[in-house]
Amino acid sequence: MSIIVSELDGAAVAAQPVEIVERKGLGHPDTLCDALAEEVSLALSRFYLERFGFVLHHNVDKVLLRGGAARPAFAGGEVDEPIEVYLAGRATREYSGVKIPVDALAVGACRSWISAHMHALDAERHVRVHCLVRPGSGDLVELFERQRRAGAPRLANDTAMGVGFAPLTPLEGAVLAAILYAFVNTFVTTIYDGTLANIVGLLLMLIVLIVKPTGLFGAKERA
Repeated sequence: MSIIVSELDGAAVAAQPVEIVERKGLGHPDTLCDALAEEVSLALSRFYLERFGFVLHHNVDKVLLRGGAARPAFAGGEVDEPIEVYLAGRATREYSGVKIPVDALAVGACRSWISAHMHALDAERHVRVHCLVRPGSGDLVELFERQRRAGAPRLANDTAMGVGFAPLTPLEGAVLAAILYAFVNTFVTTIYDGTLANIVGLLLMLIVLIVKPTGLFGAKERA
């Protein structure tokens, strides 16, 4: 595999006239769904490794969150209708005659994460988790089995691409610090659930041009 490195031809983000940064808290539906999908995958992978010695095929990155209903109040409130989480995807449910408790593992992983990170929610009463994960494709299950027998390099569940960057711009650092403050600050979390914070930063670069008059005003006449 060849590694190609190319130089970015353009101004850095922080040097551009306008910069917009958004950071979603742990309780935002997007963040919540991503985290629960990750937890389900980790739970399945741990079970597969402990029981069979290698990770069986699974792909559980489809999560839908249906909002509940509540009566918010200052420093409190009541949940009238629970949040509903729907997990979908594929996972190996049986291997070598052993039934794999995919549903129990998935629901348990979701409730454990919610209990650990959503202090204002009761994971049993305020959230319903529906596991709609179906058995994986026979071809993909066999592919992973062939990999194990041959001692081949580990294969991925799906086509994936990772993107990263560093360092943070000053605005990105400020937005990140603000949402972390909202999440952990005792005073803020007393009156507001910081896990639901969604902070957007906007930076506008104002350029002031000072034009020095020449030729028309204040210029000396030539002899």
